[in-house]
Amino acid sequence: MSYYDIDQIIFEEEKINIKFNQEILKIGFLDLHLEYSDGKDIQKDTILEVPFWLAQQLNEQLQINEEQEDSDSVLTLEVPLIFRPQFQQSLIADPQFINLREKSFYFYEFGIRIGLYFKDYKLFDVLLHVFETRVKSFARQSFYLVIEDCANMILKMTHKEIELFNQGRNQATKLRKWKSEGLKNGHYDRVLNKLKGIKAN
Repeated sequence: MSYYDIDQIIFEEEKINIKFNQEILKIGFLDLHLEYSDGKDIQKDTILEVPFWLAQQLNEQLQINEEQEDSDSVLTLEVPLIFRPQFQQSLIADPQFINLREKSFYFYEFGIRIGLYFKDYKLFDVLLHVFETRVKSFARQSFYLVIEDCANMILKMTHKEIELFNQGRNQATKLRKWKSEGLKNGHYDRVLNKLKGIKAN
């Protein structure tokens, strides 16, 4: 991805919880629940919800020693609920019918970043399984459903799924057009005759 990739900028705005393991001076402005927070301190054990990109930058800036154990670190990033093992099990059990869009419009892209950051490589297998299962199902439906019947299904799709679904719809339209033109000009008859000739020989 390029530095100015719009999709990356958008999905890194997804929220994540961070926990402060120490009192941090003069950054109370991060806590939107604090009244007149400018200049105030963030207290130990405070949990805030912030964009993923900000959580990463804070963690890098506040770490006293990168080799410290997590329990001694200044800041702890929490794995979002939608990427924890409990939700992963639900995804694997029934991936086609879960509304991923309401979880995260950039579910797969965000999931990959979470997996990399937390070194949860099993998450990649789950994402791949869910993606393949859902895309195959959507692809089949994109070829025969009219757009009105697709509305509810589209509302459950992520950004990447909608992108692939639209590609499938376009291909289905081109295929129907090709078949229609073939019927008009006798193309199919010529193809069948050639096949019969090959079979006879």
